[in-house]
Amino acid sequence: DGYSVAVVNARFVKPLDGDVIVRLGKEVQLLVSLEENTIHGGFGSGVLETLSANGICVPTLQLGVPDRFIAQGNPDEQLKSAELSMEQIYSRILERLPVPAHKKIRKKRIVSPKKLAS
Repeated sequence: DGYSVAVVNARFVKPLDGDVIVRLGKEVQLLVSLEENTIHGGFGSGVLETLSANGICVPTLQLGVPDRFIAQGNPDEQLKSAELSMEQIYSRILERLPVPAHKKIRKKRIVSPKKLAS
């Protein structure tokens, strides 16, 4: 789709690798954190705190279990309920990404023949 991505496997929530987060925060157009845990107080919160403490302002998207009841079910049903299925994740990220320059629609200015003659 014309995007360049990087994936960092942050295997542990603690200790957070602040250097990597700061470097990525300075380089990317959108920083996405994804976890199969609660969003509130989870890995994504740590990412936001690290960015804030270092004065880095970058669009972010936290994907994880929302702060609401998730009904019992098989793992696929639960992921879908939490909007964490593969398709939902892909869609949510695409919604937040800026449109690549080669896909932007450029408006053409139409000038009337009368204006061209003057």
